[in-house]
Amino acid sequence: MDSENVFLKGFFAFLLFLAFVPILLVFAEPDWSLNKTNFTDLTYTFDIVSLEFNVTWETGGVMDTVFVEHNFTGVFDNYSIAGNADTEYYYWWTGIFAGGDYVWREYANRSGGLENLTDPFYFTVAKADSVVFLYVNDSRANFPSGGGQDVNVTAVLQNMSSVDVGIRTNYSDGVDKQWDAGASPLENTTALPVAGDYYFNATFPGDENFTGSSESWIVTVSEPYLEVNLTFPSTELITHVIQNYTFAINASVTCRQGVCGTVNGTVRYNVSGTDPDTTVNITYGAIPVFVDEQIPLAEKTCGVMSLGDECNLSWVLNATGTIGEDVRLGVIFNGTSVGMPQNHTDNATISIFGCVTDLTTTWSGIDFGELLPNTVGSAASGNNAGLYNITVNSGSCNTDIYIKGTNITNETLGSYIPIINFSWSSTANVYGSSFAMQETYISLKQNVPQNTNVTTWYWLDVPPVYAGTYNGTIYVSGVISGDSAP
Repeated sequence: MDSENVFLKGFFAFLLFLAFVPILLVFAEPDWSLNKTNFTDLTYTFDIVSLEFNVTWETGGVMDTVFVEHNFTGVFDNYSIAGNADTEYYYWWTGIFAGGDYVWREYANRSGGLENLTDPFYFTVAKADSVVFLYVNDSRANFPSGGGQDVNVTAVLQNMSSVDVGIRTNYSDGVDKQWDAGASPLENTTALPVAGDYYFNATFPGDENFTGSSESWIVTVSEPYLEVNLTFPSTELITHVIQNYTFAINASVTCRQGVCGTVNGTVRYNVSGTDPDTTVNITYGAIPVFVDEQIPLAEKTCGVMSLGDECNLSWVLNATGTIGEDVRLGVIFNGTSVGMPQNHTDNATISIFGCVTDLTTTWSGIDFGELLPNTVGSAASGNNAGLYNITVNSGSCNTDIYIKGTNITNETLGSYIPIINFSWSSTANVYGSSFAMQETYISLKQNVPQNTNVTTWYWLDVPPVYAGTYNGTIYVSGVISGDSAP
């Protein structure tokens, strides 16, 4: 090889070397490292957050262009970088991150059209926990309810409004079903007449930002019932009733454990057994008893009754059965609420008997105290107090009352005051309207019905007699009205 060829080969090698070095410098792609953020784990929040995304780009100086690509708004797109500090290029994103999966990366180029992309970086914004409350009549607790009462069930999603929630229940057939649905707070008020234990469940299914949640409470619906009582006649003692006379029967009813609806009571008597099983007749004169009222009704109503309401019903009956006959009486109550059972009072027994007179006095004697001779119209000590009452007792026939007396005597002295000096009145505490007592019965008052008090007043005219204690006897007698005097 001659020296010229060696020179030329060396020259070309040198030229090739000189040309190769600039190519390596100009055509090197940007390289990246140290990707970092200012957060670790993220959970959805209502608040606006500011997140930083940084990448260091190496290989020779400042990049011509750096972009960030991300799907933070839901669409993957390019965005301008916020700035750089030397080789570290950073991007800030401020806003509310919805729950979900996100990806970002940076893209850099430099002169000569050289470019590079970072790897994609992934992070997740976890769903926040939702909290839904269920209120039953304003309480978050199991709730006892009377049958037929209104129950308010409200589903409330905490920290959010106008977001759809639901209420589910297995009322009243035990099958789970949607009870209501709508925006929170969701309120539903419904009467629950069917007895049983039922759950009510407030539900939120969740969305892109919140997990689902629920809360349940048990509503125990009690069966309403009627608490009944026969207040008259007695259910423990036999009540004697005069044949063809009227008597009262009274019954009370109280609505318990809910809404009882329209409550009616029917007076009944026994026909085929010992317990009342037949509605009392409203036909006048029916045997053994009938409703003896201007507008006779065997069934009467208390109207609509709710929890705690009380009602009293009364009837006037006439006992037309045979003398000595016993009749069993009672009242059956029923309400219109769903599934509510009827209830019958305890029974009363009346015994029908013939007409008799029965009267008593509320006093055992008449006292005039110390009187002077030759005085007129001295009043008995109990006159002003209305002490001297004659009572025609319950169960008695209408009675004619008679009265008589004996002379008022002092046997020791052999002295007496004639009975005609002793006077009485059954109309007024006025001496001037009094009648002289007789030794034979005279009429005091006629046709006095049972349960009636007759008040009487007495006076004494004292003739000239020896001083001393004088005693006499007064007789009060009654006969069936219209009968002869005793």
